[in-house]
Amino acid sequence: MDVLINDEKINITLEEEKNLGQVISGINAWLEDGNMFIHGIDVDGTPVDFTDDKWRGKSLDKISRLSISAETETILRAEALKTGLEVLETFRLAALEGKREEIDAYKAELTESLQTLLEEIDHSKLMDTLNHILSQEDYTVSLSEYLKGLMIIIEERVRELLQPMFELQNLQSLLEKISEELEETPVYLQTGKEKQAIDAVLRFIELSEKSIRVFRILSSQKPNPMEGLMFEDVQFEDFYTDFNTALGELEEALSNQDTVLIGDLLEYEVVPRLEKLSGFTSAIVERGV
Repeated sequence: MDVLINDEKINITLEEEKNLGQVISGINAWLEDGNMFIHGIDVDGTPVDFTDDKWRGKSLDKISRLSISAETETILRAEALKTGLEVLETFRLAALEGKREEIDAYKAELTESLQTLLEEIDHSKLMDTLNHILSQEDYTVSLSEYLKGLMIIIEERVRELLQPMFELQNLQSLLEKISEELEETPVYLQTGKEKQAIDAVLRFIELSEKSIRVFRILSSQKPNPMEGLMFEDVQFEDFYTDFNTALGELEEALSNQDTVLIGDLLEYEVVPRLEKLSGFTSAIVERGV
């Protein structure tokens, strides 16, 4: 039996495996060690139907060629998001053209697709917005704008998954700019310029959350560009933990509209860490180039 993974023939030694399910279990465990996952199996030119477990019992002596498709979890997540984007674009165009009857007919599919996508991008709360829009008498214009904005967010997530190092490079200059704004934010809060201060904090949180997402994606790569990384005698893992904690406290203070605490956190916890964040970002980019 010839075994191919992503069209490349591999040497495999069978021991006690008697059926296809046993062989796939062994190959899957081996692939997972390299952060790869099976997403397609082809037996003698026929794709395997994963919804039917009968294929697992297929005898090996009846198989001449086993072809397996595998990808990293990151790639599979990106592909799932891109498929979701295609679905959303179909509904967006229908809404833009005022085809309410068509949308009503497939409203359940739209809701299900969006629920999955929003969970993947950690924006489940946006389902409330969708439900509110769909409850309106004439929702097509609002739905079109809602989907357009959502698709921009998802497209950014796809870029992060497929080009994390490029996204991190772009973050560098944005973090430097927001750092300058945050240094002035405590003064804004003390002089009645709360809107200006809150806007800066919201931009910082958005950029910080993006950097955390990108760090997580990069940490799953082999080699890991952040492994053993230090800046000013601080391990990246320690900095990452402390930074996450400070960010969580800032988000809570913002939610509680506690401007005094926001100012203190920015001055004593956040701004001092931004220099290190910029330093780590630069070091990671250098490693990845």
